[in-house]
Amino acid sequence: MLVTRLFTEVLDKDECLIMKGCERFSNYEGYASTFVWSGNHCDKTKRDRWGRICTEVVAIDALVFNDFEKQFQKRMVERELSKAFAGFHTSESSTSEQIPAVCTGNWGCGAFGGDKRLKALIQLMAAAQAKRDVCYLTFDDTNLRDDLYKIHEYLTVTNPLGIGNILKLIEQYRANKIIFHVHKPKMNLFQYIVAVFDGTMESSDEEEDFGSMEMQQIDEVEASSVQEACVELDWGDVGDSVTPTTFKNNFSETDFKANTP
Repeated sequence: MLVTRLFTEVLDKDECLIMKGCERFSNYEGYASTFVWSGNHCDKTKRDRWGRICTEVVAIDALVFNDFEKQFQKRMVERELSKAFAGFHTSESSTSEQIPAVCTGNWGCGAFGGDKRLKALIQLMAAAQAKRDVCYLTFDDTNLRDDLYKIHEYLTVTNPLGIGNILKLIEQYRANKIIFHVHKPKMNLFQYIVAVFDGTMESSDEEEDFGSMEMQQIDEVEASSVQEACVELDWGDVGDSVTPTTFKNNFSETDFKANTP
């Protein structure tokens, strides 16, 4: 993966990087400033007929948020949703049972300042649209693990909602002045989504009545490439379609870029 960086261009808003055959050589401990090498690693993953390790790693670059509230803005969520969909989408004609699950975690939630619950929900939506199962690693965060299980059950069984309606709820969450005061919210996104429907949410001028909301169906995507899929994807009733051109108009080249080596 380090070698790949030498000849890979900067990814555009609708692009991902797929690296096949990545082999692990080292064990490690810690993260960021505490990261240290802890010994050699013998990668026993099976190999294909070319001698390559049977792995496939997808790189999708998350936005950097120094302002916590900005990541809940509609255009920011749509950008991350399309980026995740680009990484999760597959053009294989095989059935969903034969396509491997996406193994992911708290994407962009460390030094990049992302909210764990928002990013988890974005990835679940992208995976659902791409018809991929998800293996979500919470890194021993039992609260996040339990919250993810409950919100997934709520949005798929208890109160099924389309992707377009979930996006509306995220934007409403950001705009609700009762919740968002100063920098951190009084309740997290998952708590808010449930509270809107169970009657425990205080009303505000910014709120929209979701009591009679009906589930919106998201058009099935049939595209021959990741780029085509991103352009044609219908997120639901959330305004104009999101395209790579829309992203270029909304973001400058330096907006929300990672300041890392």
